[in-house]
Amino acid sequence: MARRLGQSVLLTVAGIALSIGAQAQAPAAASAPQAAQDLAPIAFVPFGGPDPMAADKVKGQIEVEGGKAILASSGEVTAGAHSTRVQLTHRGELHLCPTTTVALAAANPRTEDLSGLMLSLSRGALEARYQTGRNADLILTPDFRIAISGPGVASVDVRLADHGDTCVDNHGDHPATVVVSSVFEGGAYSVQPGQRVIFQHGSLREVIDHASESCGCPPPPKPDEPNPFPEAVAAGLAPVPQPPANAVSVGEPHAQLSATLSHNAAPDAAPAPPPTPAPAAKKPGAMARFGHWLSRIFGGK
Repeated sequence: MARRLGQSVLLTVAGIALSIGAQAQAPAAASAPQAAQDLAPIAFVPFGGPDPMAADKVKGQIEVEGGKAILASSGEVTAGAHSTRVQLTHRGELHLCPTTTVALAAANPRTEDLSGLMLSLSRGALEARYQTGRNADLILTPDFRIAISGPGVASVDVRLADHGDTCVDNHGDHPATVVVSSVFEGGAYSVQPGQRVIFQHGSLREVIDHASESCGCPPPPKPDEPNPFPEAVAAGLAPVPQPPANAVSVGEPHAQLSATLSHNAAPDAAPAPPPTPAPAAKKPGAMARFGHWLSRIFGGK
């Protein structure tokens, strides 16, 4: 009897302990979603406002507020006719060149360290200017994985051109570590600080290790000067320069040449008389011709 009573007491005490433990853990479990909601977004993008660097399109897990699109943990940003500024939370900025589309996602959005950002670039160009973190950031292209790691400040430009040509520029006062890995061929290439490299045809085997052309956004052309980067227009990275207001289209008559040329003579001036034709030569008569004939017969001249 005493043994059964002791077991009953133990079961009762264990039940009370489990109940208290469940009540103590309930607030912690309920606070987990709230903590996830309190995490900072990965990026802010000007959108729908007067900012000339506003994005043309923004998609994904976003909220639009005050002329800005807030990207919670992932999204896709497309630049318009001008470069678009993407502000990375507490880190720096990305500049998307005109008409460029980039998909952004955080590798682990539940951590306080916002590094480990993944960018997907299928066409166009971008300029990265941000503080590197504990985890490497990745820029994915159709042919390469570009890893950017610190410690340092990333100043990295990446541009995709025709035929898979990929330009990578690692510069800045405190350059980051940039390693380019091939998706299909295998192998890796380390882009040294201050080095600008072009991987032709999407291959690590065709490398221009000190390229002269820029990997970033082309400067906007001035109205009175030709576009210094015509290849950027062909690749869709820069808007087509508009002709000036007084330009004339092909096949359109110019206003200065449309007037008919004419000569205004004085009203009292008389027209000049037509020239008098010269008198026709008079043909010799019949007697003259007979005389000439006799002269030839009798030896006359």
